Amino acid sequence: MSRIRPITAALAVTLMAASVPAHAQRWDLVFRPEGVSTPGLASGFLELTGQELRLNVAFADLTSGTTVSHIHCCTASPFVGNAGVASTVPSFAGFPVGVRSGSFDQTWNIFTDVSFWNAVFLANNGATAANLTPAANALVGALQAGRAYVNIHTQTNPGGELRAYTTPEPQTWALLATGIGVLGAIARRRAGRATAGG
Repeated sequence: MSRIRPITAALAVTLMAASVPAHAQRWDLVFRPEGVSTPGLASGFLELTGQELRLNVAFADLTSGTTVSHIHCCTASPFVGNAGVASTVPSFAGFPVGVRSGSFDQTWNIFTDVSFWNAVFLANNGATAANLTPAANALVGALQAGRAYVNIHTQTNPGGELRAYTTPEPQTWALLATGIGVLGAIARRRAGRATAGG
């Protein structure tokens, strides 16, 4: 029995390391209509590598031309609700404006690049232009918890046409499910041995 605990611990550590690569965390963005009727589609991802956050989005068939896009944070509960804008306002610099289809791919160092941030979000999270770490940590925690989302706003839908909450990429969910299954099997085996021996 004493050998089971180290094996279980080693397996758990291995699965955690495999599910979240040390070099990057990635969240898929699956956009859905934001309470409006739209044929619009969009997809993409957010990826954190070290201190750099990359946003990659492609969109098509929006109801009208784009106006702004940004990251909102932090909702009270995962995957529901509204939150203030965390990234720069009114929009990401360089996000395509006035188009119904397009793409955007940008990377920022969220720990050193003050131009990424909304000043209100910085102040609300105890951060300053000289120390962005509290805001960056708050955003990363929200991304990990599904409490942040990316919006695309249009002329027809100025309150937002498409919204995507952050969700781990599918491989992460598969690895976590496999890990839970393996740990459950080990626990059942251990319980069976204890019952048979006791």
